[in-house]
Amino acid sequence: METLTLLGTTLGLSFTAGLNLYATILVTGLAVRFDWLTLPAGLEGLAVLSHPAVLAAAGLLYVVEFLADKIPAVDTVWDVLHTFVRPLGAVLISWAAVSDANVPKPLEIPLLLLAGGVSLSTHAGKAGTRLASTATGGHATGVGVGLSLLEDVAAVSIAPLALAYPVVTLVLVVVALALLALVAPLGWRLLRSRVAALLYLFQHKLVDRELPGLDTSHLPEDVALAFADAGVRSGGDGLLLPAYASSLPGVPRWIPGYVALVPGGAVFACRGWFRTRVGRLSFSDGAPLLVRRLTGYVLHARTPKRRATITFFPLTKPMGQALEAAVAREASATSAGPLPSAPPPVVAASASAAPL
Repeated sequence: METLTLLGTTLGLSFTAGLNLYATILVTGLAVRFDWLTLPAGLEGLAVLSHPAVLAAAGLLYVVEFLADKIPAVDTVWDVLHTFVRPLGAVLISWAAVSDANVPKPLEIPLLLLAGGVSLSTHAGKAGTRLASTATGGHATGVGVGLSLLEDVAAVSIAPLALAYPVVTLVLVVVALALLALVAPLGWRLLRSRVAALLYLFQHKLVDRELPGLDTSHLPEDVALAFADAGVRSGGDGLLLPAYASSLPGVPRWIPGYVALVPGGAVFACRGWFRTRVGRLSFSDGAPLLVRRLTGYVLHARTPKRRATITFFPLTKPMGQALEAAVAREASATSAGPLPSAPPPVVAASASAAPL
C-alpha cells in the first residue's frame, strides 16, 4: 500500500503539473502550510512546497500563466516554452517527494523518469487540444478560454486529491493516460498538418512568389504518383492547395495532404503510415458552396450519402482569390447542367485554412 501511495501522489502531482505546473505547486504548498491536508507518511519532503519563497514564485507565475493561457497565439507560444519546464517541474516535485520516502536508490531514477513522462504526456495532450481548438476557430467562440479554465480547475482539484486519496488518484491518472493514448494520434496529425501548411505557404509566397496552380512536381513522389493515377496531372486545369482530411472514408482524420480542385470535383491525396491514401469528391450531386469564415475557407458539397466539407489551410490572398474563382466556376457549371466527366461520387473530405 505504501508503494501505491507513493505512486498515486507523485504521478497525480506529475499529471497536474503537465496541465498547470504553477497551480499544482501553489495549491499543494498552501494545503500543506495551512494544514488543510496531511502529507502521507514518508512524503514529508513535499513540505518544501510550503516555503514562503516557493509559494510567492508559484503564485506570481500562476497569475502570468492564467493570463497568457487565455490569449490566442500567446497560449501556443507559452505551451511551446513549457514543453521542457512542466516535465522538469514534475521531476523536481517527485524528487522532493521521494527524498524522505526511503525509496531504494535503483528505483528512484525510474520513478523520476516515470513522473516526467506522465507530465510530458499530459502537457502534449493539453497542447494538442488547444492547437485543435485554435485550428478549428475555437478561440473565436471562447472554446480556448473555456478549456484553459477547465485545465485550471482540474489542476487545483486533482493536486490535493493526490495527497488525500493517492490510490484513487492513481486509478484516475491511469484511465486519463489511456484515453490520451487514443486521441494523441489525432493531435500529432494536426500538428503535422500545420507544419506542412506553413512550409507550403513559405514555398509559394516567399520562394516561388506565384500561385501553385495544378503543379504536383513539388509534392512527395508517392503523392504525385497517386494524383497521376487519379487523373490529376501537372499543368492541367485546376488548383492544388494544402489540406487535411476530417471525414473522408479510408483516410485518417486530420492527416496532412493536398486537395486538387479539378473540373467536376476534387481529389485528396496524402501519405499514410504504409501507403498513400486517395479520396475523391464529386460536385455532380449539387453545386459546391464556398463560405469564408474567420478561420478560413470552408467548401460544402452534396454527396449520395452525406454532406461533404473541405476546410483549407491558411491561404495567401492570391490563393484565396483563385479558390473563390475556381469554386464559382464549378458552381456555375453544375447549375447549368450535368457535368460530362465528373469524378465518381464519394463521401466527405475536410481540411483547414485562413487568409494571411
